[in-house]
Amino acid sequence: MVWTILLPYVTWLGNTPFALWLGQSTWRIAGLLTVHLFGLTFLLGAVLLTNLRLLGLFQRHRDVAAVRRDMAPVMLLGLLLMLASGLLIFTGGAEAYFVGYWFRLKMMLLVIVIAVSTTRK
Repeated sequence: MVWTILLPYVTWLGNTPFALWLGQSTWRIAGLLTVHLFGLTFLLGAVLLTNLRLLGLFQRHRDVAAVRRDMAPVMLLGLLLMLASGLLIFTGGAEAYFVGYWFRLKMMLLVIVIAVSTTRK
């Protein structure tokens, strides 16, 4: 499968001086996890507010498209924070994360979500 093709690159990434420096500090990883959670909060908060508007429970006087348009920058900021911090977190423990089932599932779902959300009808 594609995962075995990526293994040499993941091994190389996990053994770079930057990755070793990053992974050796609990505080650096903890800070990155905090930024990652802020990104998740922005993303899910904006999605929640948009869905509440769709259900008619939030800002009923505003058009759904206007609420979605207003929430788009917050969603994008959240996604970018999560992608940037997630990449750095992964770099600090690349080989350990890469072999995990849940990490692979999360990455497949992330690719699907980004592909679906970027397609225009």
